[in-house]
This record gives sequence, structure tokens and C-alpha cells, in this order.
Amino acid sequence: MSSNADSSSRVPRWPSALALTVALMLSVLSGVALWRFHRSLPFEQLRRVTGEQWNAAMRRTLTDAPQAVRDGWDMQGASSRILGLRFANSPRSVGTDLSQVHEMLANVRSSHLPRLQYAIAALLVLEQRDAPPEDRWKMVEPLLRGLENGDFRHHTQDLVAALAHQYRTLGLDDGTAASIAWFDFSFVHGPLVEFGVIAMERLAEQRAALGDESGATLCRRVTRRWLRQWVLLPGPAGLRLLAAARLAEDLQRENRDSAVARDLRAWRSAYHEHARRLPGTLLGGVGGPSVAPQTQQRFAQSVVWASWTASAALTAALVTLLGCWSLFTRAAGAGGRRASLFGVIAAGALVACGYAWAATQTDVVVHDLRADFSRWIYWPVHPFIAAAALLMLVVLCSRFLPHHGRTRTMTRLALTAWILLAPTASGLTMWADRARRAHSEALTFVLHDDYAAIAGAEPDRLLDSLRAWRP
Repeated sequence: MSSNADSSSRVPRWPSALALTVALMLSVLSGVALWRFHRSLPFEQLRRVTGEQWNAAMRRTLTDAPQAVRDGWDMQGASSRILGLRFANSPRSVGTDLSQVHEMLANVRSSHLPRLQYAIAALLVLEQRDAPPEDRWKMVEPLLRGLENGDFRHHTQDLVAALAHQYRTLGLDDGTAASIAWFDFSFVHGPLVEFGVIAMERLAEQRAALGDESGATLCRRVTRRWLRQWVLLPGPAGLRLLAAARLAEDLQRENRDSAVARDLRAWRSAYHEHARRLPGTLLGGVGGPSVAPQTQQRFAQSVVWASWTASAALTAALVTLLGCWSLFTRAAGAGGRRASLFGVIAAGALVACGYAWAATQTDVVVHDLRADFSRWIYWPVHPFIAAAALLMLVVLCSRFLPHHGRTRTMTRLALTAWILLAPTASGLTMWADRARRAHSEALTFVLHDDYAAIAGAEPDRLLDSLRAWRP
């Protein structure tokens, strides 16, 4: 009897040591994969870029850039200054902004838009000075003559493409670079449309009230040609939709049954109807609906599934390390084998639960991917749920194991789950990285026409009447 006891006490403990060593090695490999993947996420890419690097990238964009890019930059800068003119509260700032608008537009040669921009800027200044109508007309008429047949290209897409190229040199992937460049410059001309259309319509009304119908007609023809081109030209969906809204309003003031205005409203409605059904972009600061919802969904789900599994693996590792001393006190026996079996079951259940969570909790998934640790309310939710689920499974499974040596069997169960979850998390991380690259490529491809990316090609037929119409 004592011989059997001595034999039991001399049972080798190297299997437990080997299992712990394997688990630690797998965890290191998984941790490296997770760390590298975390650094590749859009928010992490953006966090590493300093303000000076952004400014340097913008300066490089204009160095030896094509004429269209430089013109696009200058016209965007002028529109920003025009917004400042609208809200200026001192004569000195008004004069400074107007002279800066003139300087910015002096070298633009590929579009007639600068003449219109300067005319609108001058109108805003003269309105603030409460200048007489004739003085206003004397100032802007030479600028408007000829623009009824003008070309109002804004070159936003050329500028955004050049900026995205430079942003990639800062360590951003293609999709993130394109998204940030698009967000930064896609709607700078929006206030020009809002305030410019109002100023031009007010000028047309003044000319009509003074009996100058030809002057009023000139103002309206220039405005309508400008808005028509901005609806039809490739460009940011928001800018095209705004131009369509203002043009429809203008046409309906003249003719309530205008077919062109009706089609423009239907074209806008088609976009908004599709956009309401789409999830928001993962870059919360960029805003708007996702232009690549399918690849975004796969990316989001894969990230949450991988981090869920990694959190469960980390929790299993902590449980194992807290009770690892028990693995070397006595031989495993039948209870140890059952604990290992339950560890396999627990690992499989956790991976399955992670997939179900990522596939069904859409809103929480988006919140977690936008989360940060600046305040606890912004922390991601699913890692803590995964950790709690692992602990609950360990406790639940231990109920079906022998009471004698409970600490050892629970530790062995957690060790088995750890060994299985660590490489699974590593594999899911690689899958998530492939999904990230696919989403990045999709963003780069579709951002050149974000209207079609959201609403599809079908609504384009609603613009046929606008194409056939001439102001």
C-alpha cells in the first residue's frame, strides 16, 4: 500500500509544466499579433499622426502638383474665407478677408468659379456695408458677364486624391487616408452654395425691382448654370445634394410644376432613403452613412470576435496562473481528464458566443470599435462580457467535477481553455486584418462616387431631365 502511495507521489509533473510553457508561448504569439493589429486600426493610425505632420502633408500636396490640384486648393481656401466674410463683425476683418479671397483666386486658370466666388464675396461685403443697389451692381456686373456660359468645375476630387496620396505617407492605410481627405475637403464649398445662392437671388430681385430685367435674368442664369453643373459634375454627394436642393427651390419659385425640380427632389429622396437604411461609418468623427457597408460589417464583426476570444483567453490565463501551484501537487487522474474535456467544451462555447455577439449586437459592436479609455463610459463592452462568460463557465463546469481537489481541476479546465483560445484568437486576428484590408480597398474604390455607393446607379436616370435642360 505504501509502495503505491510512493509511486503516486513520484508521478512526473512535466506534462503540466509543458502545458503551461505551450500556453505561454501561444499567448506571446497571439499577443504580438493582437498588438500589431491594434496599431493598424483606423483610430490608432490617426492617433499617431501629429498636427505638424498633417500640415507638412498638405504642403507636400501642393509641391509640383498638377494645375487642377492647385486650383482646387485655392478655390477651397476662397470658399472658407467667404464663410468668414458672412460672419465678420468688423470692417477691418471684412477688408482683409476680401483681399485674401482675391489673392487666392488670382492664379486659378482652369475654372470660371473664382469669378463667381469673388462676385459673391463682394456682394456679402457690400451687403454688410449697406451699399446702394446700384453700387452693388456696378461692382459685380463685370464679374458676372459671360458666366452664363461658364465652366464652374471645383476640382474637389483631384484635390482629395492628391491629399489621400500624401496622407498614406503618414502611415495611414488607403481607406483611412481617402476617408480623412474626403471628410476634410468634401464640403468646404457648402457655405458658398448656401450664402451665394441667397446673395445672387437678392441681387436679381433688386435688379427686377429697378426695372432691369436683363440684369435679373443674368443673375439667375449664372446661378442656375452653376448649380446645374455642381449636381452633374462628379463630386461629394453632400455638395451635389445641396446644389440640387437649391436649384429645385429656385425652379419651383418660377414654375411650381417644373419637371426638372420634381426629378431633382426625387433624386435627393432616393439618396436619403438608402442612407437611412445603412449603418454609420466606423470613423465616428467623419460621420454619414457607410459607403461600403458590407465590408465594414465583416470588418467590425471580425474585430469584435477576435478581441472577444482574446479577452476570454486572457481571463483563462489569469485563472490558470492563480491556481498553477495546484497542478504540481498530485497526479491528475480521472478528474483531470474530465476537467480537460470541460475546458475544450468551454473554449468552443466561448468562441461560438463571441461569433453570435458580433453578428447580432450591431449597435454595441459599433460603440466598441469607436471606444477609448479616456472615461469608463467610453470603454468597450464585449471584452468584459467575454471575461465574465469564461469565469461563469469555469464555475459551472466545476460543478460536474469531483469535489476533492477542486482547485486543481478548475485550474486544469482553465489551462485547457487557455491553450485552445490563445491560438484561436491569433487566427481570428489574422482574419480580422484581412477584413480590414478588404474594407480599406473598398473605401478607396467607392469614395470617388459616394452618391452611387450609397444609392446605387438607378437614381441617375432622374438627372436625364436636368442634362437636357439649359438655363
